[in-house]
Amino acid sequence: MQANTLKRTLFWVCAAFFVLVSCGGAVSSQGSPQGIPTNFDQLAKSAAAAKEAGRIEEAIQEYKRALEIRTDWSEGWWYLGTMEYDADHYAEAIPAFQKLVQLSPGMAAGWDFLGLCEFETREYGNSLEHLRKAQSLGETDDPQITRVSRYHLALLLIRGGEFENATSLLAETFGQGTISPQVKTALGLALLRVPLLPEEIDPSHDALLRAGGEIAANLVEGHLAKALEGFQALIANYSKIPYVRFAYSKALAEAGKANEALQQAQEELRLSPASALPRIEISQVQLVLNHSQGALSAAKEAVRLDPNSPVARLALGKLGKQQGKKIKPPGSLKLPRDCP
Repeated sequence: MQANTLKRTLFWVCAAFFVLVSCGGAVSSQGSPQGIPTNFDQLAKSAAAAKEAGRIEEAIQEYKRALEIRTDWSEGWWYLGTMEYDADHYAEAIPAFQKLVQLSPGMAAGWDFLGLCEFETREYGNSLEHLRKAQSLGETDDPQITRVSRYHLALLLIRGGEFENATSLLAETFGQGTISPQVKTALGLALLRVPLLPEEIDPSHDALLRAGGEIAANLVEGHLAKALEGFQALIANYSKIPYVRFAYSKALAEAGKANEALQQAQEELRLSPASALPRIEISQVQLVLNHSQGALSAAKEAVRLDPNSPVARLALGKLGKQQGKKIKPPGSLKLPRDCP
């Protein structure tokens, strides 16, 4: 699984990480309050000693016993969850992290690990929600936790068809250093608009995915000329694959080659006649070329095919603004109230 390959440096970092996190005092470990049985301290010390000595299964059992006595011990839930996670006991770790985020809702790392465990147990809806929650709280004090979390969030965005959002997240997180093969695979899935996780890809498509990943990585790193060369080779080998020419058109437009971009978008339209995407790209390129009528026609057709596409509506709105009037979508389509 993906978390296995990325997580191995996390556990002992996390052991030190917890004590550095400040969540308004909610995650600090104080002495046992009055009324708590005295053997809680003994169990906590025993659990910590077993953990430090590498006796993980013993430590897990000691933490569980201590937490039966004191259920509001955030530090104990953290260590229990991270040890279960490191042992690949993802289902067992989930309740620990659920309790942790209940006690310390502002602790981004708790949401990170909860979402990662749910990813491994294929609870993808919960994982997406909780990894997004972690991202909304900002980066943790340990960048590796954030990187692993955002990588898996990007995979779930790809699975849900949010290709542009996934690409932006991957670029923001990994674009400043050497891009790993795993991240290139994710970027390739987003570029080719394949709503699957890496392990769900047929091995016969590995070469295509690697080529797409290299191109996408070059785009992220700002190597536009290399990316354009890669597109040419990709199209030569996979001329009938949907959305390759669409991505190529966007890269050409970014390079200032509007006429070539228009040609590739029109080629994509022939390959994907039911998709709004090539029409959106045609509309945007036509605007650059000052072909207002062609841009308007393509934008209206894009909205007709996908009335809920914010990109299609934006293209139509740009035309209306340029022409100084409000352009209604074609036909009797009803748009949401929040559309521009």
